[in-house]
Amino acid sequence: MTWRIVTELMRRHYNKNLSIWELHPGGGQYDCISLFIKEGDFPWNNLCHFNQQSQHLHTSGYYLRPTLSLENLRWPDQNNYVDAFLSADDTKQVIDQVEQVLGLQSFKEKLLHLKYYRIALSRLY
Repeated sequence: MTWRIVTELMRRHYNKNLSIWELHPGGGQYDCISLFIKEGDFPWNNLCHFNQQSQHLHTSGYYLRPTLSLENLRWPDQNNYVDAFLSADDTKQVIDQVEQVLGLQSFKEKLLHLKYYRIALSRLY
């Protein structure tokens, strides 16, 4: 599940400087797939960790523009992304929610901005 979610986020946000890292914090106690973003002067900023053992999503707080918090998710087990993914009628909704928690602009928002941009340009010409 983790790789499915992370690769979909990478596909949706191909134009951002996102990177996937496999980490084993705590001297190997944990197995995490983590997302990092390269932005500004600091080379890599951590967005989140997908802990593959506990199946919990942990955000780093770096992106302070989330439109949804982990506390407000309506997942069966608050931050258990695997249970949410498996029990979802549409798995895209889970990925949409992860985007919101990370503060990444959703694909739908990008299309809406593009639509308004095209309308504005059509009125100029």
